[in-house]
Amino acid sequence: MLNIHGTQRDHSSALDSGKTPLWAAATRAGKRALTPAKLPAPPPPFGALLGASSLLVAVLYVAGFAYRWAYYYNFGAQHIVFSLSFPSILITAMELVKQPGNLLLSFLVILCPLILLNSVVGHITQAGRSAESTPLNKGARVCTRLLALDSPLVVDSLRSALLLYTTYMLSSQAGYAAFKQHSVNSPGNPLPAVTVIFGANQEKGTGPLSCGAQKDSMTQLIGDAEELRLVQEAYRTCSIGDTKWRLLYRDHESIIIFASEVAGSGRRPLTLVLPTSATTYVLTE
Repeated sequence: MLNIHGTQRDHSSALDSGKTPLWAAATRAGKRALTPAKLPAPPPPFGALLGASSLLVAVLYVAGFAYRWAYYYNFGAQHIVFSLSFPSILITAMELVKQPGNLLLSFLVILCPLILLNSVVGHITQAGRSAESTPLNKGARVCTRLLALDSPLVVDSLRSALLLYTTYMLSSQAGYAAFKQHSVNSPGNPLPAVTVIFGANQEKGTGPLSCGAQKDSMTQLIGDAEELRLVQEAYRTCSIGDTKWRLLYRDHESIIIFASEVAGSGRRPLTLVLPTSATTYVLTE
């Protein structure tokens, strides 16, 4: 028995000493296969917060810009938007969001298309991964390959584009609604009534824009002279009757005022852009 066991131990030693490199490599591969794979580490919370805040700032800027553009565009003074600072446009967007009605409408108009997009993309990718060979599944595979819907970058880009588009359209509509409200002469109009006073040393050329007709003024102009004559003779630059002039915008270069009229006139408000000077005074109430 001792000799037999000794022979077996000698035989095992001989097998161990006769291991080939191929057998050793296979053994190491088997050990690596049995080792649990390391899962990728989740992104740091602060990095995810930075990405979300960047998208939030972009959405707020688009909302503020679209609102201001649609608002001033209908007054014929959309160039004001390009002179507004970045913080002022963000403040405009936050003023919109803080109203409960606008906040609820934003959730409905912005989130519903995102939910619909996620559902459509999910159904297409799921049908594309199916092993069935129906025309629907084949079409889903072609659509997935052409649009790269299996790429997270492409899907996130689609979500961002849809988010910015819906934000722009909703804010533009809000700007147009604000224009319709502010262009009406009503007690609830938040824009102040204005009276512009031209000093004694005011340059020539402001006469045709002053309240009342200026028939004797020699004015050089480009455009419709008859329209200017009707504005003068109808006293449209005066705050009389149902018309009241209001201040739209003022800075160190220009003063923009418009004539608010009663609801139902159906006309675009008459808007004047006046140069700011040391002899021009603005009276508001």
